[in-house]
Amino acid sequence: IILLCKKWIPKVPMTVVMMALGALAQGFLRLDEYGVKVMSEVQAGFPGLVLPGFTWEKGQAPEFSLFQLEGMPEYFPDLLLGTLGIAAVIMAQTLLASGNYARKYQDELDNRRELLAYGAMNVAGAFVGSCPINGSVSRSGIADSMGVKSQLASITAAITMLLVVLFGTPLLRYLPVPVLTGIVITALIGILEIKMAKKLWKTSKNEWLIFMIAFFGVLLFGTLNGVIIGVVLSFGEVAVRAVVPPTAFVGRIPGHGNFYSLKRNS
Repeated sequence: IILLCKKWIPKVPMTVVMMALGALAQGFLRLDEYGVKVMSEVQAGFPGLVLPGFTWEKGQAPEFSLFQLEGMPEYFPDLLLGTLGIAAVIMAQTLLASGNYARKYQDELDNRRELLAYGAMNVAGAFVGSCPINGSVSRSGIADSMGVKSQLASITAAITMLLVVLFGTPLLRYLPVPVLTGIVITALIGILEIKMAKKLWKTSKNEWLIFMIAFFGVLLFGTLNGVIIGVVLSFGEVAVRAVVPPTAFVGRIPGHGNFYSLKRNS
């Protein structure tokens, strides 16, 4: 319904309409009694500030801690690997979301400043126990599908979220999860890199193969493992190129000053 309405009546915010209809259906029909999963209850109000505490002495729990870790040396390797994995996913997903739209709208993107901003936000988030903060491919897709062109959208979204957290949390338990999932899927359909896959198939079979392996790696083994697979394969290809430089016959294209491979251009 969302996809069809996006084509026929694009100015109508069908994602909001579908959320409202889903909430009404839950309110009147009690969908959860028929096995439909709904959002869990969310506590109203601001999160409390907590100082993350850590101890290096086995058997002593920290006085203030989000996670009651005892014996830090035992947990530290798992904690380190977990946080490195989170950082890898944040970098990959953030630069993917930002880079895609920067290319689409011919904007300049400073990757270092992007990562610095998300690093600072995650440091702040540690003191309130938030989820890891990163650029969202799905939310960016929804914003783009709505025609968002200004940073004002982020401000209005933040104010809306603030009002929901303070006054609207009782309504969240009426939202069916399948409706929210459908909204996310419709946003993600619009940013599938089908054109990129076709381009790589024509220009570089090796990069196309890495693209597809990473794609199926995410589907089969999860986001983190898929990212690791893609990174390892990309580094491997760079190393092979350094050891065995590629050779090609090149020629000029009328109207362009550079030389281009005859295999990649007709």
